[in-house]
Amino acid sequence: MVDRPTLRLVYLGDPNETHTRRWIGWFADHGHEVSLVVPADMPLESPLQPEVTLIRLPVYGDRGFKPLGYWDGRQAVRSTVRRLRPDLLHVHYLTGYGWLAWESGLRPYAVTVWGSDVFRTLPASRKARWLGRLSLRGAALVTADSHDLAEASIAGGARRERTREVQFGVDMARFKPGGVDPTLRERLGLGPGRVVFSARTLLGFYRHDVVIRALAQLPDDVQLLLSARHEDPNVRASLEALAREAGVADRVRIVDTVAHADMPGVLRLADVMVSVPETDGTPVTILEALATGTRVVASDVPSVREWLGGLDPGALVPVGDVDATATALRRALDVSGAQAARIAADGRALVAATADHDANMRRVEADYVRLAAGQPIGLT
Repeated sequence: MVDRPTLRLVYLGDPNETHTRRWIGWFADHGHEVSLVVPADMPLESPLQPEVTLIRLPVYGDRGFKPLGYWDGRQAVRSTVRRLRPDLLHVHYLTGYGWLAWESGLRPYAVTVWGSDVFRTLPASRKARWLGRLSLRGAALVTADSHDLAEASIAGGARRERTREVQFGVDMARFKPGGVDPTLRERLGLGPGRVVFSARTLLGFYRHDVVIRALAQLPDDVQLLLSARHEDPNVRASLEALAREAGVADRVRIVDTVAHADMPGVLRLADVMVSVPETDGTPVTILEALATGTRVVASDVPSVREWLGGLDPGALVPVGDVDATATALRRALDVSGAQAARIAADGRALVAATADHDANMRRVEADYVRLAAGQPIGLT
């Protein structure tokens, strides 16, 4: 084992996001001193692992004059993080967290962009573009989970020589082909028949409406499973109304959440995993499905095409195209035999080669060590 220093790492991010927990958890598990700083009023849905210290910021941002709120945010982050004396501050999500990192004046800091922060928030306003450019430009390291997202980040202000393609990654030991838990279908409230599963949250731009309309074109034995974690209640209500209108309400099952611990079993149970948002980075759920051997139907957006374009181009559908989505789902549901086995084997091999969680975190660790030593990461 190669000797490396123990680092003092401070993160800003959402403690309830699985990808944030897995990222910081890896570094805690590998002996680094890890703290996660969150807003004062942010609820914690479940305890963090014991090795991670949770620290809440002082309350700020309640002044009537908005520029003073920005100043308060700067001071809250600066005073909190400086006490921790980190080797590196790393923020997950550019919007808000990335802005605070830049405003704080603390250096060096790293930013992991997630997709919507760059693809949706930056184009939305001049202020977002300005703050985003300052935050990305000041970062000693920017990580993105696709070439497309990395290039969009560079266009938004990130320095090319400091930008890395890094996957959140898949635990290949957990996400693998295998048998299905016989109790899982009942626990999820699913009936007999084939299952199309979407793990994407119930927000409008994920276009579950397209999937529900496509479901109406599929055989009656096909049902749709949706997870409502972090939902927009208005979106959920509109989807339920649409399912009734399309005559498929009895074939749509919305569960409150699918725990990450249950995700391998759910993907093995599913015949197809579907993900058709308007914009996307690299969805970890698609990589987890490929690692499990589950077929995928997804939006033909650049980040996803990087994965599926060479593997299974028929799985890609134009954004918002109901008929194309129905056709791709029907094809995925009906494929069998040697073709199905080839797609499953090639998909798992692709994920293993480029998206193994441990391998990607080790690359980040090497960059952390360089930055902590005052060395720029450069291009490697």
